[in-house]
Amino acid sequence: MSDNQNKKREDRVVETASATTSSENNKNSGPFAYIITAVVFVVVLLSTFGMASCTVAIVAAAADAGTTHGTGGVSVPHNQFDDTQNFEDFDLDEFLKQYEQEYGNGNTGGSSSSSQQNNKGTVSVSEALDFDIAPYSINVDQEVSASAYAGTPNEVRDFVRKVVSTDKEQNEAVVNALYDAALDEKAQTQKIGEAIAKCDEAKKAIEALEIPAIANDKDEAVKNALETAKAEVSKRWDALHEELGLLNTTESISTRRLWEADDAVVQSTEKAGELLVTAMEQSANK
Repeated sequence: MSDNQNKKREDRVVETASATTSSENNKNSGPFAYIITAVVFVVVLLSTFGMASCTVAIVAAAADAGTTHGTGGVSVPHNQFDDTQNFEDFDLDEFLKQYEQEYGNGNTGGSSSSSQQNNKGTVSVSEALDFDIAPYSINVDQEVSASAYAGTPNEVRDFVRKVVSTDKEQNEAVVNALYDAALDEKAQTQKIGEAIAKCDEAKKAIEALEIPAIANDKDEAVKNALETAKAEVSKRWDALHEELGLLNTTESISTRRLWEADDAVVQSTEKAGELLVTAMEQSANK
């Protein structure tokens, strides 16, 4: 792959469009909800005492803070509070309605186009590839912390590491194919097909990993836990295959179906990570 292609990948801005449960999404929610609460409190309190002149500075400052934390979103014009009459004319309900329209669909204020895409019933394949779909943001390795390996018997620890490293490697291959599809519309169908094929390869690679032999016959519960975790990782790749299958079309894609498929991937990935951690905990306590 050329350096130019790598640079294009690094420069891509991925729009958030999915209602996934990924923890990364929660980090981007922004402070604007707190600002809205402060604005409402100040307006009600100070209007009670007729202190319109003080409210001018406070509310305008809060509005400034809202626009500072995002390049798009809701803002209140500074000159709206130049005098008492303007303050009295300020429509708080309209202001909150504007906020709801802008932020109610998960938009963090970083991109107005993201909000518009979220509101669409259908999107093109090219638009969907720019969404923050699960392959871009989550894999099993991220769900198993380094500390979870502590105290785990060598054979169990090595097996889990093989599972998460295989999953991560295959996920990276899928992401690379999707990036190529997003960068070159002419190769879109081919690259999405390659990504789907990688899902099948990943499933086979995971299923080929053998559960380690546990020395103590009483550790049957650990074996069962590892089998269950392995099966969930395999199931995750079935879910990924299904999600990417929605992209393998020349027609428009239902955003609702895409979000549902994306959520299935995220939930399966998180469950797989939890099961692997649980299996290691059980083995460590034996």
